[in-house]
Amino acid sequence: MKKIPFVKRFEQWLPIKKSLDQSSQNIPGFKERDLWMTSFGENVGFESSGKNDFFHRPVIVLLKFNKRLFFGIPTSTKNKPKNPFYIEFTHKGKIRSAMISQMRVMDGKRLDYRMGRLSIHDFQLIKSSFLDLFIKK
Repeated sequence: MKKIPFVKRFEQWLPIKKSLDQSSQNIPGFKERDLWMTSFGENVGFESSGKNDFFHRPVIVLLKFNKRLFFGIPTSTKNKPKNPFYIEFTHKGKIRSAMISQMRVMDGKRLDYRMGRLSIHDFQLIKSSFLDLFIKK
């Protein structure tokens, strides 16, 4: 069976990205450990992209730099237990994965709505796994 190539939606993403950038709307208050539905966008190659018409993806606020910028880790419903870059956690009874290899700095303008907070245990596990990427033991 022939595999159908995945089609990127850059043309649909660009007007949304422009609108977010030009928005004068107040940036919502966000905190470390929060899980936000975020306008993640359409990205290049194997980078994670958002889903649906708003290019949404849940993102964990790992580190808050100021009222506008944060370091975010996108999440997925796909679980890869043997992959050290996918760290499983539970949110509202559902298993998700923090994709620590897809982390990036984000502007608060991308935040749409708060989905909740991670447990302290799950957050610490994700944070320590993230730090392990940069610190050789």
